[in-house]
Amino acid sequence: MGGKLQYLEIKNFMRWVATLKRSEPMIFTDIEELRRTVPAEYDFFTQYGVRSLIAVPFSKRLNQGYIGVDNPKRYGADPAFLFIIAYAVAQELNEIKLNKSLAAAKQALKLTAGEVRINCFNGLTIHGSKGTLSEKDFISSRCYTLLSYLAVTAGNRATANQLALILWPDESCEIPMKSVRNIAYRLRSLLGYVGLEDLVVYANGIFSFNPEIKVVTDVGLFEELCDSIEMENNPKKRYRLYEAAVGLYSGNLLPRLSDNIYFIPSITYYQGLYFRLAGRYIERQTECGEYVYAHKAAKAALAFDPFNSSLNMHLTILLYQQSGAGTANAFYTGIKRHLTEAHIQRIKQTCPNMII
Repeated sequence: MGGKLQYLEIKNFMRWVATLKRSEPMIFTDIEELRRTVPAEYDFFTQYGVRSLIAVPFSKRLNQGYIGVDNPKRYGADPAFLFIIAYAVAQELNEIKLNKSLAAAKQALKLTAGEVRINCFNGLTIHGSKGTLSEKDFISSRCYTLLSYLAVTAGNRATANQLALILWPDESCEIPMKSVRNIAYRLRSLLGYVGLEDLVVYANGIFSFNPEIKVVTDVGLFEELCDSIEMENNPKKRYRLYEAAVGLYSGNLLPRLSDNIYFIPSITYYQGLYFRLAGRYIERQTECGEYVYAHKAAKAALAFDPFNSSLNMHLTILLYQQSGAGTANAFYTGIKRHLTEAHIQRIKQTCPNMII
């Protein structure tokens, strides 16, 4: 609240808290009305010279509080105009907070000075201050594998023995340290074309990314966004975060290494994380009645896996709630053979008017 009322912390006045929850205005035309009934409020308001007051609550997802006028000269008992102002204020505050959060998320995706960005979804790409290396630039499969493994491994580090097993899976590497250091040397030469010859370092038996260089990976950002989406309750903001996440997941992790047994767990993990994210997001948006967002997300996810049982279940339920049993039945008939029994039962429970 503005003016003298900005000093009022309503948490200290339970009557105001209760009124806020009921979305009712607070009005008194004479401060003396409070002297006996609520002396704490009387003492507070008289301290700031408030003789009369009209205040209305606003509450809109991200913000809540009061907007009011102390010592009003006109309409001191009519809150109608203040309710209109309160609605506009709440909308504006929500928009400001939303824009700030989205700006922070976008900033995280930008390349800043001295930063290295490595993308692993849909192929390996590395962006440095002096240029970019893409899949076709990695002629050596072992250089490609070494950089990829460091990018997707927790801590971005590995021992020479670990890397030797990955780089020579079908061969016996007699001197792992020497062999891996040779590959690392060749990789540094390639990275030097974009000013990143110091990106991969060796110390104390460990190969890793240089701790003095800030390395940002799309897989790391993807996981952070997934966590943020789970915690976000605002449908509009949740959709923006979801857009950012699926924008990062442009395809499966490192397709060039899809048959490498040491990468299959990571490939499967991120694929599963994406589909779980999509399913959970579609479900939450459907519950909120945000059918357009949910439908768009379902179509995008099914483009990666048209026969995914969970996604097809969610889309069936979405169509039922959005367009009715007829449309849902038509879709269900075409995809039923791809559904698990558990997902069929879920559809039966959620869509009672469907013919299953």
